[in-house]
Amino acid sequence: MNTYPKNVKVDENNNKNIYKGIYGHRFHKDQTFYEYLIEFLLIFVSAKNNRNENEMEFHTLVEDGKKLEYYVKPRMGLRRFIFFERGMQSKNIPEDREAYEELCNILKEKIDGISDKDLFLEKIQDLLHGYAAVIKNRRWCEQMLLPVCPELVFCEAMPDDKKRINNFKSEDKKTSGNKMKIVDSFEFKKHNFLARGGEVYYLHILQELEKREDKYRIELEGKLKHFLCNDSKKISSIANWIQDNWDLSCSDRDDKIVKLAMGYIPSDAYKESAKYTVDELNTFLSNQLTPMNRIELLACGINLQIMRMMSEATHKYMNKGKNCWIVDISKEKEMRKIAVANFDENIDMFMEAINKEYENYMNENDINDRMEEIKLYNDGRKHIIDNFKARGKELKVIIPSNGKYERFSLSEDVVKFLVLSIIEPNSKMTLDKFLEEIYNHYGFVIGPNEFAKCNKMDISLKNYFLKNKEAFREFIKNIGFLKDLSDATALVENPYQEVENL
Repeated sequence: MNTYPKNVKVDENNNKNIYKGIYGHRFHKDQTFYEYLIEFLLIFVSAKNNRNENEMEFHTLVEDGKKLEYYVKPRMGLRRFIFFERGMQSKNIPEDREAYEELCNILKEKIDGISDKDLFLEKIQDLLHGYAAVIKNRRWCEQMLLPVCPELVFCEAMPDDKKRINNFKSEDKKTSGNKMKIVDSFEFKKHNFLARGGEVYYLHILQELEKREDKYRIELEGKLKHFLCNDSKKISSIANWIQDNWDLSCSDRDDKIVKLAMGYIPSDAYKESAKYTVDELNTFLSNQLTPMNRIELLACGINLQIMRMMSEATHKYMNKGKNCWIVDISKEKEMRKIAVANFDENIDMFMEAINKEYENYMNENDINDRMEEIKLYNDGRKHIIDNFKARGKELKVIIPSNGKYERFSLSEDVVKFLVLSIIEPNSKMTLDKFLEEIYNHYGFVIGPNEFAKCNKMDISLKNYFLKNKEAFREFIKNIGFLKDLSDATALVENPYQEVENL
């Protein structure tokens, strides 16, 4: 397969990802809503060329035949402080508790002028834990925070339970320097929760940025820095105070920097939508929003863009041209039937691609284990089709969340992202033009004009799409993005101001 970056060596014996020729390395169903955003930002904030350079920049040198690398700071002291008491305790070792208590004591020594130091630290913990994004039933080192500042964008950290047990069996475990094994017993290079979906998205953007002038890349970098840093200086200071004090007191036994290598994407799979993805990200980041609203909507937008990427790669592989997603807004019976049939067509396309790639793989490889064959096939359904549906149902782009008659729709958050990523801040666009733009960007079919472009026009169905368009008009008006000038003319408006001093 042709890859981006060019000529990256693909492990053809990697049976865990036989669909890499369609989607790259890789999408994974267990990666959650915020973890796509977190992984993307983790790469962006990390050093690139060596351990200390090019933080909060995109890669600028993509060498032929080499995977891109980045250098992460695990910040285990900070993570332990935030999550340890509230994470799963069943698999912790005694040294985890000792390290946590030692960190708290170190911090107390640095606090002056406060009588109840325990309460003070507890309030800091409550503040930082308030940004928790991914908790579930995970151990403390596996949990994630919303990316409100660069210091809270955490990398993967998985405990190596066997190594942890062996490391602490000996009687001299408390001797000088031996506690560094606390850090040695974590694995930072696995992709379990940050499962590479954010990497695929990053490469998708980087591939397009290579075509643009340097000033465009620099502009986008500036907006992402503003996104991460402008409203979070106090949080950054607190996070650095915690981690720096741990590093200074325990410099011989805490982690510093870990080098990670990215995967790859097929060179042509996502090219057509890349120009939209980059422009949408750039336009969205221009809007002056509250920090939490900005994070939530960007996570929403990235999940939507990833759905588009998965669909585009499937259509590209099957040589079927542009995808069309018929969106049911009116919820009328006939419109629902049309949308359900269209949704089934899209899922069938995914199924055909998976079947084709599975058959090609089985013809080229000698696999005699029936259970392994079933797993390889089911992985395609789980990590591609089920993942696509999971993304859509969380966004409410696919309804209902459970049950039959699945079809495409739109939620308030998705519409808000579409407006803020397609229309410049404090600008307007006619409703017809906006419907045309979201068709061009995503293949969303709402009104009769877009239905005709989708090569599915049946004159008898026109009235259903007119009603669907009118329902969308009322929907977007009710959430504050549309102004009626007359019965025939309506303007979709982005009411937000542009971010200043980027």
